Formats: sequence, C-alpha cells, structure tokens
Amino acid sequence: MTPTFWISAVGLDRPGLVAELTGALADLGANIEDAAMSRFRDWFAIMLLVTGDASLDQALSAGEWPEDLVLTVRPVVAGESTAPAAATHRLSVYGADRPGIVAEATRLLAERGFNIIDLEVEVMRRDDEALFVMVLDFAADDDPTGIDAALSERIGLDVHLVALDAVAL
Repeated sequence: MTPTFWISAVGLDRPGLVAELTGALADLGANIEDAAMSRFRDWFAIMLLVTGDASLDQALSAGEWPEDLVLTVRPVVAGESTAPAAATHRLSVYGADRPGIVAEATRLLAERGFNIIDLEVEVMRRDDEALFVMVLDFAADDDPTGIDAALSERIGLDVHLVALDAVAL
C-alpha cells in the first residue's frame, strides 16, 4: 500500500506558491488525492492529502522553501479514515460580528451529532460596523430541521438552512 500524507502549508500569498508546492510534489512522484486551498487576507493556506514514497516527508522537509512558508507533513496512520463525507446541508449565518459565534454554532452542531465538512467565515467592515458572514456545510444522518431556529435563538443572528443536492461526478 502506498503511504499517505497530510500536508499543510501557510505562507504569504504570491503568484506561483501553489505551482511551487504542487510541482515539488509531482517531481517527487506524489499524487494529490484531496485538496483545499484558500486566501486569507495576505496569507495563503494549502491542505493536501497525497500518496507517495515513504520518504516524501523527509524530501519535502529538506526542500528549500520561502522563509515565511510553514510546511507540515504528517503520515496518515493505517486505519485512519481519509474518505470524505458528503455534505447534506448548508447553514448560512449573518449578523453583527462578535467573539464566539463560530464556537457557539459548531458546538450546537456537535451536540446534535452533525459533522462539519466545510466552513467559511468573512467579516466585512464598514466604518464602525462589522458584518459577520459564515457558510457552513455539514453531514447529517438525522433530520436537521429546526437547527436554524435553535441556532438563531442561541446566537441572536439570522440563520438559514438549506438541503444540498448530491452531485454525481
């Protein structure tokens, strides 16, 4: 069985950062099997699940990377699940920003046994006001009807729940 690795990298955003890291992986014969990448203000974050030679972690660690790039390589232990769960629902949350919104929302989902698949937050500032926007996709084996009202009551913000249709590729 080919070894599997989790790779994360965070560095100052610049053209070519993704090409540099993925090119190094290709040169080492690694195959990207899952990926998420995003820009956060002036920073760029990369998360990859790759398969490759057992020495991949040492080869990447020995590479020459920009000083601002923090690169982490971790072998996936045999038996750990790397199969993605499909998101079944999306929560959208809007309102005045304050500390603790993400913690409260995710705590409620955890209490109900729902697994978060993807979460994005953006705070839009204008003058002295800050609008919080969160989009959260989750997998639910049980019916999540009413979780939007429960969350809205808990955090005092507008919350909307929609079911996601499965997409066949």
